Amino acid sequence: MSKKIEFRVEGTTCGSCEILLERAFRKIPGVRSVKVSNRTGRISLAIKDGVNLTTGDLYRVCNDAKYKFFSGDNGVISRPSISWDRVIVALTVALSVYFIFIRSGWVKTGASLDASAGLAAVFIIGLIAAFSSCSAVVSGLITAVAASAASSDQPLSFVQRVKPHLLFNLGRIGGFALFGSLIGLLGKMLGLSPFANGIFLLVVAIMMVGIGLNLMGAFPGGSLFGISKLVAGFIDGRTGAGRAMTTMLLGALTFFLPCGFTQSMQLFAVSTGSPFQGALIMFVFSLGTAPALLGLGIAASVARGRLLKVMSTVIGVFVIAIGYSNIASAATLLNTRGSNQQPVKQIEVRTENGEQVIQMEVTSRLEYAPDILYVRVGVPVRWEIYGDARMGCASSLVLREFGIRTFLNPGFNTVKFTPNRSGTFRFTCSMGMTQGTMIVLPAEK
Repeated sequence: MSKKIEFRVEGTTCGSCEILLERAFRKIPGVRSVKVSNRTGRISLAIKDGVNLTTGDLYRVCNDAKYKFFSGDNGVISRPSISWDRVIVALTVALSVYFIFIRSGWVKTGASLDASAGLAAVFIIGLIAAFSSCSAVVSGLITAVAASAASSDQPLSFVQRVKPHLLFNLGRIGGFALFGSLIGLLGKMLGLSPFANGIFLLVVAIMMVGIGLNLMGAFPGGSLFGISKLVAGFIDGRTGAGRAMTTMLLGALTFFLPCGFTQSMQLFAVSTGSPFQGALIMFVFSLGTAPALLGLGIAASVARGRLLKVMSTVIGVFVIAIGYSNIASAATLLNTRGSNQQPVKQIEVRTENGEQVIQMEVTSRLEYAPDILYVRVGVPVRWEIYGDARMGCASSLVLREFGIRTFLNPGFNTVKFTPNRSGTFRFTCSMGMTQGTMIVLPAEK
């Protein structure tokens, strides 16, 4: 027989906190099951008859001073409220950072996902994630795997002790690349329109701003997808298997653990509509988290007290600034509709064999050159495009008004269409980060 007992908790911020606490409380003798809710601050335990638990038992197995526990009859615990002054200051400072460093072009945050600047931004986000409770969950899994290997009666060499850590991280990096490719393929199969891509980017942006505010202590966050917790339970139940393939599989399955950073990168990967770019985003992101995980959370544990608050604030501002960048890109994709205003500039358009010929290059800086093109309405167009070897998201070209959505290869590409109305129209990459203008002139009289 068993009975239920409830406690309350303060200090939780997300689904990862729920998992960490549930894992800790299961170690208490006599506990059959446990459920922790970040939203309500409630801890529900099913324990054997004859077993009595106090808050002291919870503190003993928790080993984290940020959590405070109260008995169930100690009143309702107030949940943390939004600190609006911090929100305003954070958003203002991040906006300044965005205009000074990102909007000005000094720092590129993702326009080129296979160029050094864009990859560096994704890598940095991975490093940032290592200072969140996301890494605490994953580090706990690594510790459990390593403990299983260390339980052998025979002494282990240094290589044998390190092996589980390496296997886990190799599986994690490989799994992130594989699943990233699959969700990128999903985006391609769905054939996301620029508008849908804009919605995806807007969701990513909102998540990034929320994560940044959470890092700065403005308000508590939360896991977006409950299924992540089910996967976490599946992983926890297999940490003692001890085999190499199982260890690598556990690392790969951390792709599904609740983490706002991971989920925002997953949405980003889907929105690319490219298996390669999706794999690349998640691969580089997992590489960014690897240093801290290989050190079993050392990078996060060395930062305590005031230093931790300062680091969280700086990191939070950076994450919010990236969110602003994604908002700008989403706005571009959501507002690609052209203007019917007749352009006043007159220009000669080159024609060959009854086709208008325009030429453009996608440069190594992920820019269109030239970024303003002129054609006449009602005349077929041959659009000759030279793509650099490293085009990133600019390898996807979208001109919605004339039904153009194509992937560009390095070297020469040709796109043909016939403009059926005059006006000014915007063409972009799939992420809205690289933009150009197509001006369709009225027919010659």
